[in-house]
Amino acid sequence: IEAAIATLPLDTGFHQKPFKVARKIVTLRSGPSGNFPARAALQRDTYVTVIGQSSEWFRVTLPDKMQGFLLKKHLVPLGKGKRSVLDTNSVLLSAIEPEAIPVATLDKAAAVEILARFANYRFIQTEDGKAGWLEDTFSDNSKSPLRETGG
Repeated sequence: IEAAIATLPLDTGFHQKPFKVARKIVTLRSGPSGNFPARAALQRDTYVTVIGQSSEWFRVTLPDKMQGFLLKKHLVPLGKGKRSVLDTNSVLLSAIEPEAIPVATLDKAAAVEILARFANYRFIQTEDGKAGWLEDTFSDNSKSPLRETGG
């Protein structure tokens, strides 16, 4: 059954929208029911893109391309996030890969809003409306470039 669900075409009439997990932890399922096997456990604020729906379930894709189903009531649209400033100059990326296309170069002390997260990346928006991914931990284990300021 899982293989059949995986081959279903995307709902082309459905406008893909970014959401985030609203609960402390939710289970990503392989099908639109609690009876389907778990694919992953997702924490609050995890970024997902809704690509379709089936009754009270959304079909979602994660930034790493994994797909599955989540109950609609466990998701909220990306909206107001946590305000933060950058502690270092940083590169805003188009995807969750170090080799992703740069969206912008951000200066130290730039104000940003953290909207969601995935793995060791944060999805942020700048004051001038640019949105993308910022790596939150670096390979040399140096600290995050983000410092929360409230909000």
